[in-house]
Amino acid sequence: MAKTKTVFICENCGYESPRWLGRCPSCGAWNSFKEVKIEDRKSWIEHDEHLPSPTPLKDIQNTYKVKIPTNIEELDRVLGGGLTKSSYTLIAGEPGIGKSTLILQMAFNLAKQGTVLYVSGEESKEQIKSRAERIGYIPSNVFVLSALSLEQITKIALENKADFLIIDSIQTIYSEKLEQAPQSVAQLRECGGELLRFTKKTGITTLIIGHITKVGDIAGPKILEHMVDVVLLLEGDKNTGFRILRAQKNRFGPTDEVGLFEMTPKGLVPVSPHTLLELHKHNLPIGSTICPVLEGTRVFLVEIQALLTPTPFSMPIRNVSGYDIKRLQILLAVIENNLSLHLRGMDTFINITGGLKIKDTSTDLAVIGAILSSFRKKQPFSRIGLLGEVGLSGEIRKVKKIEKRLEELKRFGFKGAIVPDIRLDVDGLELYPTKNIREVYEQWF
Repeated sequence: MAKTKTVFICENCGYESPRWLGRCPSCGAWNSFKEVKIEDRKSWIEHDEHLPSPTPLKDIQNTYKVKIPTNIEELDRVLGGGLTKSSYTLIAGEPGIGKSTLILQMAFNLAKQGTVLYVSGEESKEQIKSRAERIGYIPSNVFVLSALSLEQITKIALENKADFLIIDSIQTIYSEKLEQAPQSVAQLRECGGELLRFTKKTGITTLIIGHITKVGDIAGPKILEHMVDVVLLLEGDKNTGFRILRAQKNRFGPTDEVGLFEMTPKGLVPVSPHTLLELHKHNLPIGSTICPVLEGTRVFLVEIQALLTPTPFSMPIRNVSGYDIKRLQILLAVIENNLSLHLRGMDTFINITGGLKIKDTSTDLAVIGAILSSFRKKQPFSRIGLLGEVGLSGEIRKVKKIEKRLEELKRFGFKGAIVPDIRLDVDGLELYPTKNIREVYEQWF
């Protein structure tokens, strides 16, 4: 008979300890351990026939090659062709970003290939019906269930012979085997593990929605991300309407692809990368530059805006939107050290338009160009793209797949590009190879 034992689990990362600790040795969080009672499931072997038999690797039939298209172009791109049968997928994002809308649209398309059970622990059936009517077509074999008990959900999924199980969200589900409340680490881990076993045993394709913490991480223990086959992150600025879908983990496809959507009254609509960019016929204002950014296998032309104003305070303000503030501080130090410009007396603001979040160091030169343009009150880059990583000594370094980026500039009608000092040749685009930022400053300002 199973015995009950008491352990202490970190609510932040799921680390277990036999006694209470003030600070978690795994994630460093303070006062995060909670007492949890669990069953001590010690297993033993009674008969040899109970042992699973190993299978020769060459004789195993690979069923994971079969893809189930969602018929949402950008989503299928990120998934590598569609959902994989019997897969376990987690979709996460900030509140209100469009997770439920996207997964409901997916459910409507998946209904053409099987029965879908949509389990909602956060919204009523009437709320889901209202969203579905706004999206449009409602298939007949999408069933909605308002339930919180994991045992009830799995039983109903089997009784209804569901091909797809969607849970919105995993944080609201609880297992009757545990005494802890929903959203606790123990419940999340137990429900996540039980759904994994259920998915692999029954062959039902399972999708769950997860929450995001205030620092941008997926809520719950890290083991939840290890359990699932695919982790998708939906990002974007709720004010602009654009959303970017990324694959943080994908056991059946690439993790370097991104999908681009726009939120409309009829749901999330796939859009092309150039929709993010409003070039105003290339008449850029002072303090703006254009840089081709590589996301996965796609190139986005992004507009980088900079604003420098004299500060009345002893400590200047450094503020960014969609950019890394630590990277900005490095670039400001590089400018001051190599160009002898007094920027420490200026408030500096950097904005990436379109709600994008850029971490690509190939934007270094474009950010410096925008800063210099705002500082000198001059715009020499109206039809010129900037591309290159900048080192601490001010040198401009090459970036990967530069030819593909330059082709995108050419396609949008740019007349030239400032690039690292390497041998390149792009027909119809005048290139300005540059060794360091001092050459950029002296040539263009």
